[in-house]
Amino acid sequence: MGSYEEAIADLTRVVELRRPQSAWNFGDRGGAYLSAGQYGEALADLTHAIEHGPRDTWSLAQRADAYQSLGRCEEALADLTEAIEIDPTEGWLRTQRGNIYRLLGRYLEGLDDLARAVRIDPLDKFGFATRAQVNESLGRPEEAVADYSRAIEIDQSYDWAVAARGRLYRKLGRLDAARTDFIQAALMDPGDPRRVIELSIMGLPHAGMPLNLQSLVDVEVTAAAAAGKSSVLLDWLRAKGILAAERDSRLPNGHAGYPPGPFHQATVAPSETAVSAGSAAGAETVIGRCASYGPGNDQMNCPSCAAVIPLHDGHGPTPAWDLLNDVMLRWEEGGPDSLPCPRCGDGAGLARWRVQTPWAFGNLTLNFWDWPPLGEEFVRRVSDLLGHRVVVITTNI
Repeated sequence: MGSYEEAIADLTRVVELRRPQSAWNFGDRGGAYLSAGQYGEALADLTHAIEHGPRDTWSLAQRADAYQSLGRCEEALADLTEAIEIDPTEGWLRTQRGNIYRLLGRYLEGLDDLARAVRIDPLDKFGFATRAQVNESLGRPEEAVADYSRAIEIDQSYDWAVAARGRLYRKLGRLDAARTDFIQAALMDPGDPRRVIELSIMGLPHAGMPLNLQSLVDVEVTAAAAAGKSSVLLDWLRAKGILAAERDSRLPNGHAGYPPGPFHQATVAPSETAVSAGSAAGAETVIGRCASYGPGNDQMNCPSCAAVIPLHDGHGPTPAWDLLNDVMLRWEEGGPDSLPCPRCGDGAGLARWRVQTPWAFGNLTLNFWDWPPLGEEFVRRVSDLLGHRVVVITTNI
């Protein structure tokens, strides 16, 4: 996040020195805040730019992004609608609004926007991929496969679309195609643990792609405060020598993050050894909504009716797992987290459902890869530093 911090500092100097202050400068700084995950600051600057300058499509779309990241999709929709009224020829605005319609469950309106978007720009990979998601939600799997495939044709490195198509192939029972897509997506982005988790959940081989991940999830921090807490946490970890001073764009395991520092053993239990020489260990914070979970849950219990809902039937994931996964992904994008019970129909927030193996949902996550087991004392110190409850999720595959 260093380059964004430098940009924010430079733009802050411009804002402070320029008299009268320019709305464009606030807009530029708002964009930098948005890229850094500082959504509250982004929202304030972009609102200033919109209220004190021309209401342009870029500022409105950027503010819509901030609203979406804060889970305020109705306000994002209003900004994007205004932006499209200003310039109805911009396909990317319709792609963005189509995605908001999807998160709000207004699928037909989203489908209309996305059809227009890809007509305006036939190379809009995001438009095709988002339309694929809408087609899935509307029960049109073959149309969804075609849209995912078109997005991948446009950009063969589009790992998100490859993984999404793999999930759809699995739902359709096309397990060989699903496994191929998940492995390809994992090779494209070794930093995303979900590719390996989903292969494990499917009961498919994932040799050569082990996963040793420990996640410390702040389950209380707000989206607006997460970036600031991340900076405090990383500053402390580096000052204590737990993490190296400089971030590495590519650690030995393919992740981007911080290598272990000279005093990293302060993180582990007294009975555990330090990170071995040549290890692929590293750590990194994730700012924004993130669901942390492993493959160990075969069932969940409804908080309303206490029904036991199977997530795995011995052959593979059940439709309930697919519904759960879809809700988690939608929540991470800024949508609601309500999961309807297949038995009683009541909707409840994800964190209220009871499961065998812990899961956690938060706006700030500290991930450790290939790291010795974290000690309780270290976890307590992190919790005290953040001032919030921290949940530890361990995944070993």
